[in-house]
Amino acid sequence: MRREFDEVLLYDSGCYLPREPHWLFRWGTMLLLVFFSGMVIMAAMFSYNDTLNADVIITTIDPPINLTAKIKGELTEIMVKPGDTVSDETILAVFESPALYQDIQSLKEKLIKDSNGRQSLNEFVRIFPSDLKLGSAIQGKYRNFIIAYKNELLYRSTGNVKILDHQLNADFSTNQKSFQLQNDQKNYLDKEVELAENRLERFKILYGKGVVSKHDLEQQEMTYLEVRRRQKEKQQNVGELGLNQANIQSRKRILRNETYQANVSNTYDLLLTKQALLESIRDWEEMHLIKSPVPGRVSFLDIWSEHQQIQKAQTIFTVIPLNEPKVIAKCEVPIRNSGKLKRGQEVRIHLDNYPSREWGTLKGRVNIISEVPRERSNSYVVFLTLDNLQTSYGREISLKQSSAGNAEIILEKMTVLQRLFFQFKGLWSNETE
Repeated sequence: MRREFDEVLLYDSGCYLPREPHWLFRWGTMLLLVFFSGMVIMAAMFSYNDTLNADVIITTIDPPINLTAKIKGELTEIMVKPGDTVSDETILAVFESPALYQDIQSLKEKLIKDSNGRQSLNEFVRIFPSDLKLGSAIQGKYRNFIIAYKNELLYRSTGNVKILDHQLNADFSTNQKSFQLQNDQKNYLDKEVELAENRLERFKILYGKGVVSKHDLEQQEMTYLEVRRRQKEKQQNVGELGLNQANIQSRKRILRNETYQANVSNTYDLLLTKQALLESIRDWEEMHLIKSPVPGRVSFLDIWSEHQQIQKAQTIFTVIPLNEPKVIAKCEVPIRNSGKLKRGQEVRIHLDNYPSREWGTLKGRVNIISEVPRERSNSYVVFLTLDNLQTSYGREISLKQSSAGNAEIILEKMTVLQRLFFQFKGLWSNETE
């Protein structure tokens, strides 16, 4: 019995490890647990935002204005220097033309100041000479203007209307005096006829009583008829004078109407020819002059000297507005993943001319999102507002118009753990389906 027990207690030393296992094997499971726990904590702490990248252009609400050539030709005069400050409608350059620029500008100023009140033909010829070099397009309009203006001056200066009006007034006054005199004489004759008629009636009564002879009665009848004849003539004279007076008044009204019509016609013709001349000058300026549309600072692009050949539609100057610029940004966002795009989302802007590793990034926000995408680029247009021009490194940058860069739109703030969770959630959804 004892021997069997001893045999059970006996063991082979080769079945056991000669020394204690390494600590890695003893604590490996715990280390793995701690490692994965740390990774989960770090994944929950570090952010890995959902972003959308797009190319961006930085500009202002009043962007720079590019001035292009309307025609192909040579620049004969450049009126400004790079960096000059100009007001609106300032002439920057002049293209070659058969017309003389100085003559056209002088004529334009005179047309604007002229009030069509010239009283002297010599003064008119001095102010609007016939030897101006205006080119074929303007010369014809200028000739029509000269003719219309001369007709207006001649009509006013000859005084024919005044002469006719004065003559009619004199005729009317003379006729009125004659009419009054003849009318008075007619009234006297009317009274004389009445007396002669009464005398004749008395003689008829006396003749019936045998008091007067027939010869005396016949004498009275002849006297009455003579007075009646002179009354009829006087009435005719008065009627003719009255008719003449009415005719003179009609002629005066006709003269006033004709004078008014002539004034209106001459003035209207002059205004039309003047307007046509100014329009032809504006058309010439539109093609041959480069003007600044707004107050601003001039920047040269493709020119450097006078007598340089310029191609049509070639950009010559850029005018940068002077008003305080309000900075905005514009970008085109692809349709892919744009469903999360919302107004007010934070944007980080990396500018090409200010490397973000050295200067940092600008901060902005989504302001306006187009409701429909562009067909040619299949993207949405998004306008961004910038808080300021101070970067994330605290450095202030100077705005360069139309600066390009990259916009990083933060669609949703997420952590690494959330992203992993979304991945596993997607796998779980696929397996479930």
